[in-house]
Amino acid sequence: MLPYVHHGFINRQSAKLCWPMCLIHIRLERLMDGYAADATNLEIAHRYSGFRDNVCGDINFEHTRQLMRKLQLFTTVLQMKKGAQTFERNKVDVGRALITRSIASKVPANVFIVVDTHSEEFSGMLQHTGGKTEGSYAGVDEILAEYLGEAFREAMQSSSDAARNSAPQEVGSSAWYDRTAYTRGGWRGVFLLSCGPAVNVTHHFERLLKMVEE
Repeated sequence: MLPYVHHGFINRQSAKLCWPMCLIHIRLERLMDGYAADATNLEIAHRYSGFRDNVCGDINFEHTRQLMRKLQLFTTVLQMKKGAQTFERNKVDVGRALITRSIASKVPANVFIVVDTHSEEFSGMLQHTGGKTEGSYAGVDEILAEYLGEAFREAMQSSSDAARNSAPQEVGSSAWYDRTAYTRGGWRGVFLLSCGPAVNVTHHFERLLKMVEE
């Protein structure tokens, strides 16, 4: 071993600009813990937090309005329980504003939804109210419609359309981002975390397939 030590550091003068993204967790309130949502949000937020104003993980709307020019990441958790969808739906307004701004800036935001709940053994439908007993079940398409709302889903569609219709970046361009096919934003994804056959039952799989096709 040679007696040499190398020390190095860098002090960024500006934040790394991450592609705009909304990450929304819709979870059954009666689940024992929110580990999946907490772990994912912390990991993603860490990647965006070169500059703290890149990230908004709460619904402090007054504070957020001051940050909207810089905000690149929005995360929130919507709790599924009886009669809660109207209140919980309001939490995504900041995310919708981020998507709208990202489209205007020609960097259409990606949107990812994580649905964390139980699924019914025979139908594959997802539980959205109740505990171990007396639960109510619905298809993932119905849950997304109720908890995200029409305005947010339209913003998601607009972001996707903007990405699909944008021309690929010319070779030699000085743009900081890559707008070639499959890398120009507008991605939409739904991740199902359930303890049952949410995609193995034909009835519910067909609903998922129809949602993708639409």
